[in-house]
Amino acid sequence: MKSMPDNAGAVLYQVLADSHNNLWMADIGRGHLGRVDAKTGETTWYTPPTPNSGIRRMSIDDNDVINSPNFFQQGGHVRSQDRNVQGVAYAGLDPPLSTASAKTGEIWTGGMETDRVVRLDPKTGKTVEYLMPSERI
Repeated sequence: MKSMPDNAGAVLYQVLADSHNNLWMADIGRGHLGRVDAKTGETTWYTPPTPNSGIRRMSIDDNDVINSPNFFQQGGHVRSQDRNVQGVAYAGLDPPLSTASAKTGEIWTGGMETDRVVRLDPKTGKTVEYLMPSERI
């Protein structure tokens, strides 16, 4: 297994397997996305367009598309499809906390500091924000 490029400060946050048993690794410390090929054992590290973005809390959809919020970037998201790692920017209110991939291809995320849920269309970059219900005490 190859080590991460310039791994000082790297913190492995999460590991998930796709439908081909490849492992995907989220590095929150340096923002790299890693892939271990199930057949060859070869490890490849990808640097998303936003360096040091704090990749974590990934989700993998039915088409093996990996989605992860850019924890350290307000209104940012990392998306990987067929080993093509790209950034998706959107107008967010605060750093996204986690992601969920919908069967429609849309991505759902919630913020760290506001009571909002955001639906992101990665094809257009458009978002719809929903205020979470709350009780007044």
